[in-house]
Amino acid sequence: MYFRIKLLFFFAFFFNFASSKSLNNTKNLKFTQLSSCKVQLDDGGLIDLTSLDNPSKPRTDTDNDYDYKFNPCSPITCISGARPTSAACQISTDGKVQYNLGDQSTAVLTYSSNLLMKFSSGEKTTIIQCLCDNSEKFSFSEERPINTYKFTFSSPCCCPNGCSGKKPEKGGLSFGSIILIIFFSCVAAYLIGGFVFLKFVKKASGTDTIPNYAFWASVPSDVKAGFSYSISRVRGSQYNQF
Repeated sequence: MYFRIKLLFFFAFFFNFASSKSLNNTKNLKFTQLSSCKVQLDDGGLIDLTSLDNPSKPRTDTDNDYDYKFNPCSPITCISGARPTSAACQISTDGKVQYNLGDQSTAVLTYSSNLLMKFSSGEKTTIIQCLCDNSEKFSFSEERPINTYKFTFSSPCCCPNGCSGKKPEKGGLSFGSIILIIFFSCVAAYLIGGFVFLKFVKKASGTDTIPNYAFWASVPSDVKAGFSYSISRVRGSQYNQF
């Protein structure tokens, strides 16, 4: 019984560890802003959006009657005839209304598990959350409070050391994904190898060909007992195992 409980705790710990590794790093690191699109973290990590700089073809998104544009690093033009100064723009779909949502030169970058980019122009402020992800997407989130525009920008370059001045590589597996692949490969080898040994060496049949069948058959009842015990402790009631 104690062996089973320890094994269940091991599985729970393993999946929690693997999941935490596949998610973004949530440490609050000290950082140094190197430019309007580059941050050096105190653990050696570098978030560098330089390779995404493309002022002639900025990232775009449409929400209701407005198109939104964003370009990291170099300024773009929002208002016809004006010189390029902007990091983000709001333009009506008919082209009649054009707003500069923040100048590139006002960039303030902060880091707390994710990179935040803040730009301003007059009464308007833009906040862009740079999310570490395997694919790239730029999306308008909301205007709240008024004249404060919030966006999300997902990219491999938003990951520490994800690009470092190079264009992001397509594909690739996260550390958590690799851990899970190794784990399930080991489980498959254990089950297949155990079946072959029991079937052809021990000449077993039926459920006796399943490695440690008695243990696996008892797992559901052990899990149920564990939940019942935990709930009884929270409620302060007496737990009885039948």
